[in-house]
Amino acid sequence: MTASDSDSDAGAPARPSTRRAVLRLGAPIIVANLVNVFLPFVVLALMGRMSDEAVYLRSLFLPMSQLFVAFVVAVDMSNQVAVAVAHGAKRRTDVVATTVNTARIAFGGGIVLVAALAAAAPLFADLLHVEEAARAEFLAFARWTSAALVLQFGPAVCASALRGIGRAQAAMAVVATLAVLETAGVVVVGLWAGMGPMSLPASIAVSSVCAAAVGLVLLRREGLGGAAWMLPLSAEPARWLLRVGVPVAGTHLLLTGFTTAQLSVIGPYGPEAVAGFAAANTFQGVLLQPAIALGTATAILLNQNVGAGRGARHGRTLRAGMEAAVVVYAAIALAVWSGADLIGAVASANPAMAAETARFFAIVGLTYVLMGSLLTLFTIMEQVGMGFSALTLNIAYFAALVVVGAHVSARMGDPDGLYWTLAVGNVIGPTCAVAVVPLVLRRLRERTAAAAAAAPAVGGDTAPAPMADARTESDQ
Repeated sequence: MTASDSDSDAGAPARPSTRRAVLRLGAPIIVANLVNVFLPFVVLALMGRMSDEAVYLRSLFLPMSQLFVAFVVAVDMSNQVAVAVAHGAKRRTDVVATTVNTARIAFGGGIVLVAALAAAAPLFADLLHVEEAARAEFLAFARWTSAALVLQFGPAVCASALRGIGRAQAAMAVVATLAVLETAGVVVVGLWAGMGPMSLPASIAVSSVCAAAVGLVLLRREGLGGAAWMLPLSAEPARWLLRVGVPVAGTHLLLTGFTTAQLSVIGPYGPEAVAGFAAANTFQGVLLQPAIALGTATAILLNQNVGAGRGARHGRTLRAGMEAAVVVYAAIALAVWSGADLIGAVASANPAMAAETARFFAIVGLTYVLMGSLLTLFTIMEQVGMGFSALTLNIAYFAALVVVGAHVSARMGDPDGLYWTLAVGNVIGPTCAVAVVPLVLRRLRERTAAAAAAAPAVGGDTAPAPMADARTESDQ
């Protein structure tokens, strides 16, 4: 394939079959992402019904849990990308080898992280000003919950491998198993049996083992199991983790810092403003899940194209993903903007808090049509080998929003200054990001050429068994 082939394809209309593949692969990913978003809130609400002490402990553990979340996201994304490339090249052994070695790296790194957090738990207690009466219980809760969270790497690796081979619905089943069992465990053991806060680590452990078992069964149904799991160590997944996982984890931590920075800007305007903005920001996290899912679905197809040497499809696949994002977010933007007052009323019974939430969406709502497209593009970049470029752009983008937003808000003497800054940024950012698209296509061309050149030396399948393309599930 030549550069001109890809460039001419970039301007060609996306085929309906390609758009359907993106949407049908993206739909179960959206559901799985929403489950992951809502699960912590559901668990927190359930713990709030146990006692004030239970929700206090869970809230204190949040900064420590974010380190695990970042690591899980890094492992998940890097394995998904590597598996998609190997799947596209029909290299079954490489799919299994990548998954097995990613799991080994994840559990090894997770154990190291648990040990580090166990040792640092007293420092976190001091930093968070944990009350002396709750200190011993916090240390025990933090250490046991950290140990339990290591087990979540099992279902994460299984689900990412299933998505990588195009089985997004099967991956959703793994995520749903984890969420349902964790929630049920907190209800049954924590609330009904009276175990209290320590029911959370117990529920995480049991649900993780069960979800991993479901994932292994589903992988075996795809022919990825048995003796193939007894493979030698390989450093290749570590390289994928550095190229893809590290910038993805960096973006996750950056978003956490961005939220904190915005709250610092809103803080001087009183508790109602902070609570109203926090509610809007939480709901916005839900609204962004379709963009992440569509970007992920598009990236899976692009990475499969890379592995299969289908360079001529890159342009129309990328265009299909971006078009799907525009259509989806046009509807979301209109719904959020027109329903701003309703969202505020649902978010809080306090009139001042509800008004703050409503004002945020009244100002920012319509710009989601562009913001969704930008996030979709950044998600694609993270998963096609441009993760550090995406992270750099995100840092510049978010830093500008915080600095300008703080200045405008201070000049106006009102939180609206930050909201209008976010709205303008949502328009300017995607407009400037159009210039990045040719760079993404060039990167895909380079990876396709490199994969084709390395194909004879990679993997051990002289006669690989046929593996279903992502379109198989999508078109059923």
